[in-house]
Amino acid sequence: MKKAIAELEIARSRLTQEGGDLGKQVEEYESKMTILLKGKKALEQKVEELKGQNEEEIRVSLLLFSHSISRSDKHLFLLTILDLF
Repeated sequence: MKKAIAELEIARSRLTQEGGDLGKQVEEYESKMTILLKGKKALEQKVEELKGQNEEEIRVSLLLFSHSISRSDKHLFLLTILDLF
């Protein structure tokens, strides 16, 4: 009987230690996940910023191009551009 109790105490101690180790691992993974999510959000914001810059550059390029073509070609150009958007 005493041997069985001693074995159970040892098993309980081991399980308590393993539970603590697993808790620490969960905390580490949660911390890493938080860092990754912050990085993801920063990248998403940068993508949106770059999209806006790209759209603005396209508008400027189209405006400059439209000023460089003849008046007769301008009407056709504008119709083509409107079809793209």
